Amino acid sequence: MSYLFIHAGRWLAPFAQFLAVLFLLANLLFWVMPEWAEYAARSFSGLPASTPLTLTTGTKFLGGGLSTLYLGTLAYALFTISEIFRVFAAGNCLSSGVGARLHRFGLALILFGASTPVVRALMTIIVTIQNAEGERMLIIAFSGNDFVIMLVGMLMVMLGYAFREAAAIAEENRQIV
Repeated sequence: MSYLFIHAGRWLAPFAQFLAVLFLLANLLFWVMPEWAEYAARSFSGLPASTPLTLTTGTKFLGGGLSTLYLGTLAYALFTISEIFRVFAAGNCLSSGVGARLHRFGLALILFGASTPVVRALMTIIVTIQNAEGERMLIIAFSGNDFVIMLVGMLMVMLGYAFREAAAIAEENRQIV
């Protein structure tokens, strides 16, 4: 295994963990700060600036909880990939655990991509439910990014299976020699 591969794993592992924590903390900060809560609500719901929002303490709490749960899936994926980078940093890319971790990473990406339209729809309900009648909204939308994230997740699941097989073959070869 090359030195560059090992070295990259050493700094990518903590970087992935840092990103996971940063996403969750930034999300919390956006919902707690009154002047930033509207930005968070519009970002997660996809509502344009022309649509009125009513952000009460309750709607901020629900919106923050939903977005934290949603971003928790991404944080889980980042912590899982951090584990993979640590294994690579140790110089053991064909260990049996890499396949299982790739599989978990892929499933987390599939869940993240599939839940995006649901989160967007629920967030529009949460942030407009306090509006006057006729100004409440429900947006159901799919984007290309949602499908790409799910496809990458599916690829990671398949690569996880391939890594498991490769690790089993490598272990058999080690026992023969």
